Amino acid sequence: MTKKLEKSYDYVLIGHSLATLAFAHRLQARGESFCIIDSQQVSNSCMKEIPSLETSVYTKVPFVPFTKQVDEELNSSVLDLTGNYQKVEGTPLTFEKGDFKSFLGFGDKKIDAQDEVQRYCEPESLIFDGQPETLWQTLESRCLESIFLDQQVTDILEEDGHVQAVILNGKTKVQATHFVFFEHFSFLFEQVGQKTKSIASKVAKIRWWSSAALILHHDHKPAAAELNHCYLLMGSKEQACIGMFTQIQGQTISRWESFFPGELTQDSETVGTVVKEIKKQIQRAFSEENRPTEHIVIHSYAYGDLSHLPIQDGKVSDFNNLYICSPTFTGTNGWLSEVLSAWHLPLQDSEKTSKTEKVPPIEVAGPSTPC
Repeated sequence: MTKKLEKSYDYVLIGHSLATLAFAHRLQARGESFCIIDSQQVSNSCMKEIPSLETSVYTKVPFVPFTKQVDEELNSSVLDLTGNYQKVEGTPLTFEKGDFKSFLGFGDKKIDAQDEVQRYCEPESLIFDGQPETLWQTLESRCLESIFLDQQVTDILEEDGHVQAVILNGKTKVQATHFVFFEHFSFLFEQVGQKTKSIASKVAKIRWWSSAALILHHDHKPAAAELNHCYLLMGSKEQACIGMFTQIQGQTISRWESFFPGELTQDSETVGTVVKEIKKQIQRAFSEENRPTEHIVIHSYAYGDLSHLPIQDGKVSDFNNLYICSPTFTGTNGWLSEVLSAWHLPLQDSEKTSKTEKVPPIEVAGPSTPC
């Protein structure tokens, strides 16, 4: 039976990401109704089908920097993850003058989105006994009937600080008690900025960034490559790429990510330039005789310094039912930051729920792999 969008929900979630699925996990535990909306103008930005592996892989670098905040989160009773993890040395390796060495800082060099890249530069990282692919599949399987792709939010209807509905593809109206944006933030604030001048002035100060990911399926692990370690490669241009070699189903893949100005540009020339520079740096550091299979993904998640935005505990000021959920607010990077951002977004009490939220643990299971 073909699933159909209802006219009204408790929550409308915009964006199909790991954070969205983790938040939906909380809503299910409370008995709240919801739908997940995604335009999917490009291939799913968080997971990518790799035909040569006959499976989907998490497209971002599967790296969790260890920070004091992450340590506190994992030892709290708020976030419940099943599975063990260990702390390992995590300082990124860089390639300079024909040799690999520990990355010690940017020095006088200026690069695009330096603050975003800096998030990966922690001296320690975490390895879980599970993987983001397994987590994604587990969470998504529980809410497949609530996911609607090819649905572009084209307008936001509001009155007196209360969002009443969103318009999808210019025609379908969907109402809800609460609306949460997990991506497409510049579109959101462009819309609400037209209605609220104080918001518009603050949004103008934000510099948005997107990221291009290059996934490589290697015939053999490059001799110089170290599995499960983070690499930070920089060329002569103002661009750096982060990467990691891992094994999935006994096959070696590497995932690389670089940042460029703008939110999810469809400019093929810009994307091509970014990807070309990533490939150049990889070939310089890890020369391979056989060309690996390539898969390119443009992430729709908008990076950037969101501190200028008028947001308190995820709620957009001047609106009583509009929220954003961004890993940027967690102060770290990697798939765990997406889960953390979903866990920190406050849920509102309703007639369906009690004030004590009891959520089943998120299962991070599967074969040992770096996360």
